[in-house]
Amino acid sequence: WCFVGLFNKGVNALAFNHRLNISWNFGCDVSAVVERIWQLGLCCSSFCVLQRLESIASLRQAHSTYTDRRRRVCFDIAVGLGIPFLQIPLFFVVQPYRLDVVEDLGCSAPIYNSVPALFVYYFWRLFVSVLCSIYA
Repeated sequence: WCFVGLFNKGVNALAFNHRLNISWNFGCDVSAVVERIWQLGLCCSSFCVLQRLESIASLRQAHSTYTDRRRRVCFDIAVGLGIPFLQIPLFFVVQPYRLDVVEDLGCSAPIYNSVPALFVYYFWRLFVSVLCSIYA
């Protein structure tokens, strides 16, 4: 997630260096969505890593079976990819308009700071960060 987010910021910075014209609307839409979900994806992947480290350090189970490993991989995919991708349709509820374009920074998805935005967008990062601090 860190690579995806920083690569997105780098491409935006190069594409919008000293100009504001949008040459490809779909690319700007994708870039704006990636900008909004990579922070939550980074928090969720940190949660998965911390949970795995906790299970290694606790020594509750010496050997893991094939079904245990498969269950852990499914959980990691569901949390690491599912929660950030679940936020994409929820984000469109609190998005007031399509895009913000900032010179030298690129495309950005606007967010209207309201009570629904608090629960739909901001709460998830805080919740996952609190879970990470519990596992840490």
